[in-house]
Formats: sequence, C-alpha cells, structure tokens
Amino acid sequence: MRWTTEIEPGFVTDMHGYRICDYKPWAHEKESADARGRLIAAAPRLADALRALLVEAESLHEAYNDKRERDGWDSEDEDDSLSEARAALAEALGLTPNAEFTGAGTASAGLPS
Repeated sequence: MRWTTEIEPGFVTDMHGYRICDYKPWAHEKESADARGRLIAAAPRLADALRALLVEAESLHEAYNDKRERDGWDSEDEDDSLSEARAALAEALGLTPNAEFTGAGTASAGLPS
C-alpha cells in the first residue's frame, strides 16, 4: 500500500486518490504541515520496513545468543532496542505490546504471528 501527499495538496491519499487524512490543520506553518503529511504518507512503508527488520534481527538474535554468552557480549542495549521497536510497531498497529511479528503479510495489515 502506498500513500502520498502529491495527488491532492493538503491531504494524504492512497494511489487511487482516496483521502486518508487532511494534514493541514495540524500545523500553522506550511513546511511543518508538509513534513507531517509526508510522515503520515510514509507510515505504512515504515511499519513494513520495521516489521522486516524485527523479523531479521530477532532471527539473528536467537542464532547468536549462545555465542554472545560464551564471548561475554552484553546484549542488554540490543534487547532494549528490539523491545522498543516491537512496542512502537505494536502501538502503530493497535496490537498488544511485545506481540511477535512474522514476515508473512505486511505490517500495515496488522498480522501478528
């Protein structure tokens, strides 16, 4: 799913021109409003990309867990980052925090594992 701010100024639309939202009332300055519109338009792609990164990172995390423990690598910061990413994606999708995400489907579809 692709959203854009380029079809109808002041609105985020899908590629068919259907309005997703009106972003102009949210800001007093055009530059700020346009930035918010671009962020909203990019949200589905950002969620899909974050989901893909989480799936890959968690797979690597599991694969290297034993080696980390043997080598004394403290992965606490990494674990916190993965937890924050999972919580942010779950919030964006209206899911339970710490939901597991699979590569199946798309993040914008909100399909937990």
